[in-house]
Amino acid sequence: MASFQTLKKAEEEAFRLVEDARKERTRRMKAAKTEAKEEIERYRSQQMEKLHSLKASSEEKGSQLADMEKKTNEKIEALREDSVSNRKAVIDLLTEAALKVETSVPVARKGVRSN
Repeated sequence: MASFQTLKKAEEEAFRLVEDARKERTRRMKAAKTEAKEEIERYRSQQMEKLHSLKASSEEKGSQLADMEKKTNEKIEALREDSVSNRKAVIDLLTEAALKVETSVPVARKGVRSN
């Protein structure tokens, strides 16, 4: 009977060890799950900060772009107005330059002998 008692004690001890191992595994799994959730939340928080930073930067660049477009359009309009107001003077200047023909022989040509 003593060996039966020893066997029963060994079986109970093995059962207790297996049960303790299961409990420990469950505890570690819960701890890992909690740690993973915390890590995910930290990562999500970091990514949201980056997103907000990029959004703010993008909005600022968009505002700068809008200002640049406005200034560019204003300058283009000013150039158009200048071209319209100076059109007659430019045409007159080009016409005068094209129609003005100098009939004198240049000095450099006068010194050349013809054969």
